[in-house]
Amino acid sequence: MIYTPRFALDYPEATEKLILINPIGLENYLNFVHYKDVGFFYRNELKKTPEKIKDCQQKNYYDGKWNERYDALTIPLVGWVKGPDWKNIAFVNALTYDMIFTQPVVEEFKNLKVQSVIILGTRDRTGPGRNWMKAGVDYELGRYDRLGERIQKRNSAIMLYELDGLGHLPQIEDFNRFKTIFLKALP
Repeated sequence: MIYTPRFALDYPEATEKLILINPIGLENYLNFVHYKDVGFFYRNELKKTPEKIKDCQQKNYYDGKWNERYDALTIPLVGWVKGPDWKNIAFVNALTYDMIFTQPVVEEFKNLKVQSVIILGTRDRTGPGRNWMKAGVDYELGRYDRLGERIQKRNSAIMLYELDGLGHLPQIEDFNRFKTIFLKALP
């Protein structure tokens, strides 16, 4: 999945439509969590193991459920961890995390001029940074069942489709339900 609001904002004439599927970044995380530098993320990436990859996906993406189909989706990630280029990939991942936290494009959604659609699985609870929340913050990160409404307040022209009961990867969990919504979003 490619997260491209920045391209749509900077090059609206080259963008026909923006369709986002459970994107990370619908919240300005640094409003709620402490800043962590690229080194922090790099060290965390280097600690990944096949087991940690599966545990993370099971917890955040599939509501604790797991099957062979989901297991197959971890093969590329496990290959990275076990591969000779892991340190380079881990650093790129760390830079991506830094971008997620330091370049919150969600603050610019009000400026989107292209037709935009967001498809959300409402059970998704992916919330980067929840382990280092600022003191006194009681905001719950990753509540995708609430994020759609918040995004539409930023820009009422954004079309929202919510898939109740599905998580971070609705296209994997229930392809037929997802496909119905995705086909509506395409024209």
